[in-house]
Amino acid sequence: MAHFFDKCDKVSDKQMQSLWSSLLAGEATRPGTYSKRTVDFVASMDKKDADLFTNFCQFTWMIGDATPLVFDTDNEIYTKHGINFTSIKHLDSIGLISFESVSGYRKMGLPKQAAIFYYGQPTIAEFPNDKDNEIKTGKVLFTQAGQQLVSICGAQRNQEFYEYAIEQISKQKITLSSLIPNKRVN
Repeated sequence: MAHFFDKCDKVSDKQMQSLWSSLLAGEATRPGTYSKRTVDFVASMDKKDADLFTNFCQFTWMIGDATPLVFDTDNEIYTKHGINFTSIKHLDSIGLISFESVSGYRKMGLPKQAAIFYYGQPTIAEFPNDKDNEIKTGKVLFTQAGQQLVSICGAQRNQEFYEYAIEQISKQKITLSSLIPNKRVN
């Protein structure tokens, strides 16, 4: 905790103060929630980087853990929100994400059915096999620091992105269903 207070002592920007207060609340509730590296990272983060990361996090689904879905860095769904190849490379270079522009990433070992979430909205993913299924998640993963900060950065749900992500996941021969009765997502 002393390390934490030493780092947050000189913060004046309101958004950064909010981030620090969320860090403190997490540490007070569950000590060890944030690594020393993450605390050091936030201490070195400027408002521009915090804004970029918050904006980026609107593209995050919960597929087991927080998983950014970035399928095409040139797609307008991302670029109109300031997320493009350059901004993604920047988030990679500062240590919040890992960017793999060629082969991308996937979640593997998924069962026949799995609940995935977008800002609390559950969707059932039904796969073709009884076990060992996968979802191609795109070109980005969170680092440890990114994973620890995504839940407190203040990102907001984006309905247009939700619909885009449903379309992209469905192209992988995965059947998606909303948990709202009699509503199928297609």
